[in-house]
Amino acid sequence: DAIARRPELLKQRLLLKRREMEYVAARNFLLPRFDVLGRYRFRGLGRDLIGNQVGLPPDPADPQGAFALSSLANLANGDFQEWQLGGEITMPVGFRRGWAAVRNAQLHLARDKAVLEEQERQVMHDLSNAVGDMQRAYQLMETTYNRRLASQQNLEILQFRLQSSQPISAEQVLEG
Repeated sequence: DAIARRPELLKQRLLLKRREMEYVAARNFLLPRFDVLGRYRFRGLGRDLIGNQVGLPPDPADPQGAFALSSLANLANGDFQEWQLGGEITMPVGFRRGWAAVRNAQLHLARDKAVLEEQERQVMHDLSNAVGDMQRAYQLMETTYNRRLASQQNLEILQFRLQSSQPISAEQVLEG
């Protein structure tokens, strides 16, 4: 019960649980990483930013005249839209960061386990000392009570002897 309910042990157990989760998270750094990427956007492409230029000769590079409008007009029309979808795999060479994180997590976990075991051992030691002290105190109390009863009986005997005029020494009176 003492080991299960002591607040410092509960706190240490929670810290140990946290260290175990950190260890699992650190092991994830050793796995390759796969990311799915996606992008969708509107583009505003044109010869000028604002205002259409009317009456200019057509551009030979743009025979359809798609860029004849301003950039803002093309953005509002939505003529230039694009999307992109892809995947990316990342796998570090040597996993130095991953192995360092795993080793660090292992060391923290081992240290906190040792601290928990030491705290539990200390609680058990303190508890056994308290039980031993309680037993010694009970035996001492029992002995003292029995001595008191014996002294009380001795005093009653001395009082009876005194009333019946039997000889009593001073040592007996002092002892009683």
